[in-house]
Amino acid sequence: MPYRLVIEFENIQELKNKLRKLLQELEHLKPEQDSASVAKVRVICDETVRKLGQLLVKLGRDRGLELEVYEIDSATDETYRIDDVTYIPAKDDLDILKHTKNLDAILVTGDKRLAMTAKTYGLKVVYIPPSNVHSKEDYALRVIEEVIKQVKQQTV
Repeated sequence: MPYRLVIEFENIQELKNKLRKLLQELEHLKPEQDSASVAKVRVICDETVRKLGQLLVKLGRDRGLELEVYEIDSATDETYRIDDVTYIPAKDDLDILKHTKNLDAILVTGDKRLAMTAKTYGLKVVYIPPSNVHSKEDYALRVIEEVIKQVKQQTV
């Protein structure tokens, strides 16, 4: 939705003063306060891309995305939350696919077979083989780029 700004002024100096005041007020606002500009996206990371959650949340915020991050944990039967990441149990790939569909999330995986299966079922997927990246941070940056692409495609 476009914004419209109307400023009434009698001379250039008055316009400068009003603009300066407006800019000062806008600088004090946090990006999160403009909820219309923040896209909310759910992401599920399977166990091939462990421990990305917090980094994805931070990188997402830096780019105007509010990520709701889930990580698969096959070692538990309970859902639990640590900081901004929710850990959900899954015993096999079928459980991961069910969670992805139920949450309407984007599946982040390094497992080619799982990625292809998810795409076959019409699920949104970010597939990046872990061997193609240099670090966890590099992987997270690539994931965020792909998530942003998918969000833009979705809104078009």
